Amino acid sequence: MTSGANVDPEKTFTALRPRALDDLAEEAHLRRRDHDLAQAMAMTPERRRPRRRPVLVLAGVAAGAVVAAGGVVVGTGGDPAAPAPGASR
Repeated sequence: MTSGANVDPEKTFTALRPRALDDLAEEAHLRRRDHDLAQAMAMTPERRRPRRRPVLVLAGVAAGAVVAAGGVVVGTGGDPAAPAPGASR
């Protein structure tokens, strides 16, 4: 046996694998292929629920607008009859 310095592991495993194993796997694949394809084609695609993300984004934007409007109302507080800045009396 060699020391392993020049041994290719892939070639070693290929040489050790029984050829009958490949033949059995190929036959099993060919037997099941038609059945598997028919089963895959018979499946109906799942219906996905619509995503709720646009509703949440819209609700967030509406809440932000309400908060901003409230800040404007509170920020302009004081005497409502007071003249605007820069207006003459």
